[in-house]
Amino acid sequence: FFDRYLDFAYFVAPAFAGLASVGMYFLGKELYDKYTGLAAAFFLAVIPGVLYRSSAGFFEKEAIGTLFMIYSLLFFVLSWKKKSWLYGIGAGLGLGLFTISWGGSQMLWLLYPMIIGFMLLIDRDIENLVASYTPTVIVAGGFAPVFNPGNFWVTDKLFLLSLAFLGLLWA
Repeated sequence: FFDRYLDFAYFVAPAFAGLASVGMYFLGKELYDKYTGLAAAFFLAVIPGVLYRSSAGFFEKEAIGTLFMIYSLLFFVLSWKKKSWLYGIGAGLGLGLFTISWGGSQMLWLLYPMIIGFMLLIDRDIENLVASYTPTVIVAGGFAPVFNPGNFWVTDKLFLLSLAFLGLLWA
């Protein structure tokens, strides 16, 4: 589709950042309401780090990683609320793609076990979390090492931590 690499760079980063803002709208809408979703999408779109890294011609991995991070969170929340393994698989694919695209994926590999630990402490929504967290960890943990073993492997501390919390959740 593109004659030169620069033409590709002009298109890809803004497109991924725009799609991330759309995902942020739906995440905010799912968590609260449409006005929160609109505000969250606006703030993601105008935050200086995102504006700088998603400007046309500045080809960085953060715009791509942000897209996969937002959609992993969105599918995780949908899976948690609806007790859907299918959305959990979507969250796992998002986390796996986030892991292979950007080293900043450690944020989600730490966030998900923290959510599980907190919910185990207050003993709420355990069945829903089993339906959402199990496919998220299994799919992401199986997907990421295949496509980027240099960045993520099955003996990675964060993956082992996630498996430990998965075991606690199932127990």
